[in-house]
Amino acid sequence: MRYVPRTAVLLLLMWGPNGLTGEAAAQEKDSRAAGDPDNTRAEWVGGTPASLPPGSRIEDFLFFEGQRDGPPPQGSRDYREQFPIQSRTIYWELHLSYPAATRWYEFDIQSVMYKDGEPFREFAIADQTVEPGWTNSWYSTGWGLDDGWSPGFYQIGLVIDDVVVVLDSFEVTP
Repeated sequence: MRYVPRTAVLLLLMWGPNGLTGEAAAQEKDSRAAGDPDNTRAEWVGGTPASLPPGSRIEDFLFFEGQRDGPPPQGSRDYREQFPIQSRTIYWELHLSYPAATRWYEFDIQSVMYKDGEPFREFAIADQTVEPGWTNSWYSTGWGLDDGWSPGFYQIGLVIDDVVVVLDSFEVTP
């Protein structure tokens, strides 16, 4: 029997082999159609996690390429949804906004990548914070594959406090 991480199980309930399924697909379709034609603002999929400040919003969830030793500075990132097969490392960036935080918040982000509907890679970014007075924060990590990327669609799901917060995808082309 193959081990499937608990985070992956949560995300599998919302992702099928061809992308989002059921209610999650309807939510994504509605949010893209309603006032966000460029899909620059993602929406909470499963609700706002308790370990984030009240009123938290997802401002952006974006993909970009970088070196394996770390992402480029924010001002020089080339955000896109399609990457060539020779890409080194593909990163995601989550931008949150909220009313000025009144206390310290700490949380972990579980990031799961799917290929062809199957869990492909999983990564946790532990001990993320929101500090008092902050109104915005950015979080990021990425994957580089030793054998290179194969063409196709890759889905990414983020989980905070056992709540699926973002589902999105990018494509790798020959």
